[in-house]
Amino acid sequence: MKVAGNPVGKVRSVKVIDNLVKSLIAKWEKDHPDKPPKWWQFWKKGHTIYDGIAFLLDALNALIIAIEQEVATGPEKKAIVLAACEAIYDIVIAPFLPLWLYPWSGTIKQFVIYILISTIIDFIVGKYRIGAWVVQKTQM
Repeated sequence: MKVAGNPVGKVRSVKVIDNLVKSLIAKWEKDHPDKPPKWWQFWKKGHTIYDGIAFLLDALNALIIAIEQEVATGPEKKAIVLAACEAIYDIVIAPFLPLWLYPWSGTIKQFVIYILISTIIDFIVGKYRIGAWVVQKTQM
């Protein structure tokens, strides 16, 4: 599997991560019981793609913290988190895709998980490792 950033190992089942994914999906379904309105039903209220993205990023943070406590080292940590994000993506983000994007839904999913999420994982882990969020001023 080709991903952005640091190398990725093989996916294996980690009970804590599997349970966390199940609980995150249950939380999403509890908090968002109705299916989202169709992409063209702009007048209907419901959760938005923004809600789905925010949930996925919060889930990513929880998954990173959980995997750090369960797996000591190695590139398989990233593979496990990416696989968990993929399972969450199918429930949280995929229903938001408009009909005209369905032909590219697989490509979009691959891009989101293996490029965007992979890069975000490297960013978050890097910040956790240095122990601080450092803001650098840029000169204009």
